[in-house]
Order: sequence, then C-alpha cells, then structure tokens
Amino acid sequence: MSLRNSGENSPKVLALETSTALLGAAVVRGREVLVEIILNTPNQGSSVLLPMCVEALERAEISLNDLSCIAVSKGPGSFTGLRIGVATAQGLAV
Repeated sequence: MSLRNSGENSPKVLALETSTALLGAAVVRGREVLVEIILNTPNQGSSVLLPMCVEALERAEISLNDLSCIAVSKGPGSFTGLRIGVATAQGLAV
C-alpha cells in the first residue's frame, strides 16, 4: 500500500494506539490525518477504545467499509493494552 499522495483515492486507515495509558484513535487518508482522538484513561481501554473508534470514523465521515486497513501499534507497552487494541481491530475488521 502506497501512501505517496493524499488525494480522495488514497488509502484510508484507522490507527489505534493502546500500548500506554494514553489511548489513541486516528483516521488517516494517505499522509493526511483527518481525525485524531487521544485520551489519558489508565486501565479503561477496554471500555473506551471502541467508542473512540466510532467517534473518529463519524467525525471523518468515513464508514468501516471505506477503510483500506486498521493499524495497531505493537508496543512496547502493556500486554493487556496491546491485546485490547488487536482484539478491537480484529472485531472491527470482520
């Protein structure tokens, strides 16, 4: 997947960060960040991440079907946090 241009036809990615107390969900098109949400919510990732993803997609006016992929940080960080990120990505990708 090439991210060279940032036009309407560029890949759209939902990016998740869950390896630390800071949770992040962003929607990116090519090299352009359309929406970024960051929350400092220690030990609340499992209840906050999915609503963050929904909000980010709504604010970017993009549906799950419009995404080219979902990216999750691989750490280093909390094993539980990483599991939450990967499980959320897997659930959304189905």
